[in-house]
Amino acid sequence: MNEIAHLLPFVLNPDNIARYEDGVVVIGDRRRYPLAQEFVRCEDVESVARAIEQMVTQGSGPWQAAACGLALAGRQVARMEPVVAWAHREQAQKRLVATRPTNTALARRLELALGA
Repeated sequence: MNEIAHLLPFVLNPDNIARYEDGVVVIGDRRRYPLAQEFVRCEDVESVARAIEQMVTQGSGPWQAAACGLALAGRQVARMEPVVAWAHREQAQKRLVATRPTNTALARRLELALGA
């Protein structure tokens, strides 16, 4: 995909939808597009969840942002005890799914990503 991503319109380029980069989740702000090409930076799962709820990302963006949010949560639990890490991961998943309760695709994709 990367070899063709630069050919896609800005709003369809996966890197402009949501990405995990340098310990943060970067989400393309669809509320501002096409008047501006701006991004929202999220440093924790809660800020990713709020961005999804505030419609920063739309269409397929919520599940991509949520998947990046899980990656962020995974990084945060790396040094935790396994039981605590599992609970943190589970809490992150539930919070991200709750952002769009009627979006069953988001819930299924997060379950698949975690092998649940």
